[in-house]
Amino acid sequence: MGIERLIERFTSRPGFSTYGDSGVESMNELAKAIGYNGHSFRYGSPIEEFLSDNPGAMEAIRNWISEAGVPEWEDSLKGVLGPEDDEEEEDNLESERRTENFYHEDEEKTGGNF
Repeated sequence: MGIERLIERFTSRPGFSTYGDSGVESMNELAKAIGYNGHSFRYGSPIEEFLSDNPGAMEAIRNWISEAGVPEWEDSLKGVLGPEDDEEEEDNLESERRTENFYHEDEEKTGGNF
């Protein structure tokens, strides 16, 4: 039996949830079931230990947050970053575009030879 089928069986058990506090507890139970006991010095739960050991999982969560399109999350991040950070980032992107255009125009004038 492959890991996909085992995960399917585990997550199909009564009481397994992906929502709210019970969902977090279910993910803790899954992390524990695959070998993370959460008893390391630094981490207090199996899911914390799992995330620490698997940066790809954290990247997947980050990507999911980015793609979920939840307006409240966007508003909250804007509140944390503040308007100056947004404007500074836009200024940096504009500066990069001008630099790229400058070099591209130079290549056109010189035929790519500097």
